[in-house]
Amino acid sequence: MSVVASVNFKAVPVAASAGKEPLIYKSEFYQALVDSLGTRLFPESEKTLSQAIEVLDVAAVANEVPPEFGEPQLKLLYATFGCSFNEAKNAYRDFKDSGGKVVPDSLKKVIHLAATIPVSTAACERGFSRMNLVCS
Repeated sequence: MSVVASVNFKAVPVAASAGKEPLIYKSEFYQALVDSLGTRLFPESEKTLSQAIEVLDVAAVANEVPPEFGEPQLKLLYATFGCSFNEAKNAYRDFKDSGGKVVPDSLKKVIHLAATIPVSTAACERGFSRMNLVCS
């Protein structure tokens, strides 16, 4: 309360506003938040990987899609994770034909691998912090 009375906080003047703060529109705020998180979590160098993972989303194949839909992206995923694409090609076609309702076992493997991609570096940082505590 003394800060309010003295109108200074750590030598910085605090001024009361006359209600002229600019409005923050919810939709713009949330879109800016999504954009910021998107650029921080998936930098430009990893955009192709994130777009490749999107073809495994049930919503992407819920409607009828062309026969070749998603196969280049799936090939990239399998190459990234070091798996054989040939066994998954037919599994992915079955996945598309069922509208995402049936997920064959060979496709589940890459879905689980894609789910292990960390969305932040916090886990790595915690690990290094713990390692530093143990080492010191």
